Amino acid sequence: AELGIRYSHFSFSLIGRSDYFFNFNDDTARFYRDVENETGEVTEPDYQLDLTVNHIKASGLKLAYQWPLHPQLELQIATSFLNTNGVYEGSLWGQAQWLNPDSYAIDADIALHSDDDIFLEFPMDSPKGWGYAVDLIVDWRIQLNWHLQLIFEDALSQIYWKDVLYSQLDLDSEVTRFDEDGQFHTRPFLQGRQELVEHQQELPRKARLKMSYLTHKADRFYAEVYHSDYFTHSLIGYALGLGLEQELQVDWNLQTHALGFGYLGPYGHIRLTADKLEQKKAHAFTFNMGLAIPF
Repeated sequence: AELGIRYSHFSFSLIGRSDYFFNFNDDTARFYRDVENETGEVTEPDYQLDLTVNHIKASGLKLAYQWPLHPQLELQIATSFLNTNGVYEGSLWGQAQWLNPDSYAIDADIALHSDDDIFLEFPMDSPKGWGYAVDLIVDWRIQLNWHLQLIFEDALSQIYWKDVLYSQLDLDSEVTRFDEDGQFHTRPFLQGRQELVEHQQELPRKARLKMSYLTHKADRFYAEVYHSDYFTHSLIGYALGLGLEQELQVDWNLQTHALGFGYLGPYGHIRLTADKLEQKKAHAFTFNMGLAIPF
């Protein structure tokens, strides 16, 4: 979320952000699904687990400046100064095995920096952090009909944490979900170390490449590639020009098979993307809205 003001080539904003990035293999997703599945259905007996997470919660200030390098080329640099109060950064890897439809065993290693103890639930003060993130935007009108935009989010970043919990653990457990009386049982075994440390966190880099072609009727065909350290998405779309700097957009995400609709006008935009209308069956959903008031 961002609320700001722009004057000439400068802009100043108040921002709030909550980032969750996960990377996991197919076995990890299947194992999580089978554990959550109350029917007792098991996809396969053995799983190789591999999970990486990078998360922050932050608020702060963003300062940006736009350089008109050429009548057709513009560069924007934005620096965010962040006050952070939530973090999960680390990984889990190992094996899991079903012993029977109601019982499974896990043998995994965990290395995690976090703002609370999710394993042993010891009380602790939530750590505070601070840092910065730098965004770069290149806007290039190649020709009268062709437009290219490159956006690098968190191209440079560093979050400095003090007294954040570091957990380096070996998890060896046999879990029985339900016994004959319907009671949940677990026999976990954890060994390793936990300590409060100073930590520097780097945020995942994100890059967007946007290309559009403007027809003689003021309609647009456009394509976009969004790449991060965790995934890559791409979409193609068509925008119907309505005049007075207004257009209706429709596009298709090639990876998530999600359909997007949007409206862009002189004073703002609104956009909705989803792959299914039923919430329980949906895998992709985005909602984006912006408002600009000139004065």
